[in-house]
Amino acid sequence: LRYHTLQLFTALLKTAGPRLQEVILSSPMGVARLMDMLQEREVIRNEALLLLIALAKDNESLQKIIVFEGALDRIFKVVGEEGWSDGGIIVQDSLELLNNLLRNNVSNQVYFRETSCIPHIPALLKLGDSPDDHFPRQKAANLLCALETVWLLLAQCGAKESNAAADNRKANQKVLAAHGLLGVLLPLALEDRVPVLAVRVQALRCLGNLVLEQSENQIALGCTEVHVHKHGQEGNGREIQTGKPALNVALRLALYATAPEERAAAEY
Repeated sequence: LRYHTLQLFTALLKTAGPRLQEVILSSPMGVARLMDMLQEREVIRNEALLLLIALAKDNESLQKIIVFEGALDRIFKVVGEEGWSDGGIIVQDSLELLNNLLRNNVSNQVYFRETSCIPHIPALLKLGDSPDDHFPRQKAANLLCALETVWLLLAQCGAKESNAAADNRKANQKVLAAHGLLGVLLPLALEDRVPVLAVRVQALRCLGNLVLEQSENQIALGCTEVHVHKHGQEGNGREIQTGKPALNVALRLALYATAPEERAAAEY
């Protein structure tokens, strides 16, 4: 019954979205019961995720209530159970819900930062130690969702950014850097380990926002080297790795990358 009810609500959102959002907002336990379904068996949990994604889109009041009801902890619990960036489409759905809760919502971003959620972001973006010769499409989709989370936390809120939004963005820069974001963005953006152009481009853009008007992060980037794989082989048959300054690699991409969007992102 709960599964079919969730499906009905999801269908209703397509035809009477604002009205359904009003009804759920007016119900004292409406959001709380939906959140409880994230702890049900998989088929109900997955359908509840889809409904929450749609409900939270462009509705600041519902976004705040969903976060207040414990959404952030439950999202990362699901993501961890499903295997982080190596997981399936449920990881992608969970991160889409997270992004809908954070998009243009300063209060939710402050709550996200102050409730120890930030350390989960580098964990989501960290690549393994082994070469990524096999890079599944779903892993790329999961990484793009996680990079969008970073973008939402770091991007300027338009040309007329409010003081509160600017202060929030600068605080996010400092906390994300303190939890090692630079170290996980660099392999995605500048090392030749990710064959998916969209992931490399978005990582470069996030890297630019991490250091924007932030001298400490700029200095850290300037002092960092990245590992670049050469295609030639040594006598022992192993691939050659060389350390190069990250800024040099970024400059080379800005000048010589094949894809124009990668050149633009590196220049950014």
